Amino acid sequence: MRDHRTAGPKFGALIALTLGAALLLSGCSSSIDPEASEQAAVTGGGPGGGSTKAGRPADDAADADGEADAEAEPAEPATEALAGAACLTGSWVVDNEHFGELMSSVSGSAVDDIEGVTTVTFRDDGTTTTHYDEWQHTITMDSATVTIVKDGEDSGVYEVAEDGSMTLTDTDLGATTTSQMTMGGQTVAHQAPPQPSVFSRATFRCEGDALTVTAEGATTILHRED
Repeated sequence: MRDHRTAGPKFGALIALTLGAALLLSGCSSSIDPEASEQAAVTGGGPGGGSTKAGRPADDAADADGEADAEAEPAEPATEALAGAACLTGSWVVDNEHFGELMSSVSGSAVDDIEGVTTVTFRDDGTTTTHYDEWQHTITMDSATVTIVKDGEDSGVYEVAEDGSMTLTDTDLGATTTSQMTMGGQTVAHQAPPQPSVFSRATFRCEGDALTVTAEGATTILHRED
């Protein structure tokens, strides 16, 4: 029988890495400033930020026609994104594809597949539940393959501060997390002890049926449940 001590440290590191990301339910950190990106989308892009008229008659006439067209056909007002605690209320399903990209960036290895469903519910009374329905993902790192399955339901509380940031803490842990690693022909199973999801000063944005939550530098995308 192969010595488990050889695989142990590697296994522990992989499990800690994968579970840490899963507990956050959030994506990899982004170096793009959301406010700056949004402003750029509104104002357009490119150096100078404006145009200069050359003073030629043809150009002046074209500018006048353009201004007349703009007055005749006003642009439709942009749809404002919902904000505040009210937009959170309801059930949201974690975007597995985006989460796979998170796991790949965090682990530096490929996430082969993500199956199952994770649903996060926010209620008006400040309580929340996270339901895992056989949520499974597999990561390949070096010569090891790790499969993690989370199933069951955790519940907790959340609060939205005056500055719009959110704090969430799991208080009742009912979900189980099992892991299996295969390396060098050897398979090792492991059941992780319950770990609560805890984060503070997370920022969030609701727009249409999408919710983005950024906590500890990582962003999660969820979609409102039908």
